[in-house]
Amino acid sequence: MTIVLPDRYFYSLFVASAAAVASLVWQGRNGWQTWLGTVLTMYAFALLHQNRVRRIDEPPVVWSALPFLGSAISFGADTHAFLLSARAQYGDAFTVIIAGQRMTFIADPKAFGTFLKSSKELSFVPIASDVVVKSFGVKSVKDYMHYETCMGKAVHSQFIKHLQNKEELGKLIGNATGALDKALKADRILGENSSKSDWKSVPMFETSAYAVFEATVGAFFGDNFATRANYDNFRAFDEVFPLMVAGLPMPSGGKARDALKAKLQSGEPSYAEGASTFMKARKELFEQAERNDHIEGGLHSSLQTSMIWAIVANTMVSDKRAFV
Repeated sequence: MTIVLPDRYFYSLFVASAAAVASLVWQGRNGWQTWLGTVLTMYAFALLHQNRVRRIDEPPVVWSALPFLGSAISFGADTHAFLLSARAQYGDAFTVIIAGQRMTFIADPKAFGTFLKSSKELSFVPIASDVVVKSFGVKSVKDYMHYETCMGKAVHSQFIKHLQNKEELGKLIGNATGALDKALKADRILGENSSKSDWKSVPMFETSAYAVFEATVGAFFGDNFATRANYDNFRAFDEVFPLMVAGLPMPSGGKARDALKAKLQSGEPSYAEGASTFMKARKELFEQAERNDHIEGGLHSSLQTSMIWAIVANTMVSDKRAFV
């Protein structure tokens, strides 16, 4: 059972306990027993505050014995299994502590519509600003909020123009479908010189994942960008993405992300060659904002990298066990 306890009561208890320990130390009772008691008291209060002490109307909090880290280790080791276990124990909505961050998960598909329509109670901007700084390499929340103020409406209007327009959307779907058919042809997978009578094994997950990357990224950013090297960097970044969002330092993910960002700089020759009308218009909008000093160049490449992650991660199967 989780206790619903307002923060002011928790902090009052914490201050009272800290004062009692300080009093013992002040009186000269500073043996190992006192320090052990101090450590255990702090640990107990850290667990109480973390697992608690639920916020008003907050879903159940997934228990963890590690202060601050919370469920980070279990979540990072096997995210899919962790979320399934938490859902079985706590229900369709639950809160997880990861590296000091409180993340609430909604596992009931029927609730998604209600959640997304709650625009008055919920705002995407504060979460987006936190995610783009931790994961996509934007320098600061201030930079992102400046971008939202100067360009938010213009960028959003492009999504409506290109992704809700039947003609424009039809071109994207047609390009992606054609690229996917091409990527899944036997001679592409097995090699042009393979004999039809010879058996050859290929990894199912990697084959399908690369085909999806090649088709979706090629349709949006052009075939020149849908390369094996960019796919490898995307996979390295995507594998640790949840931990980066939680605020954990992940050098491998940052290196892979920066490699993608380098290909999306304004002066990169292959950037947007053969890209969709949508991506060309988006690139031109960002470059114009750079010239007018509305945004700095690093933000441009960071937001385009977030676009790649969004179109691929929401399309590609992310769990290899789906093929077992």
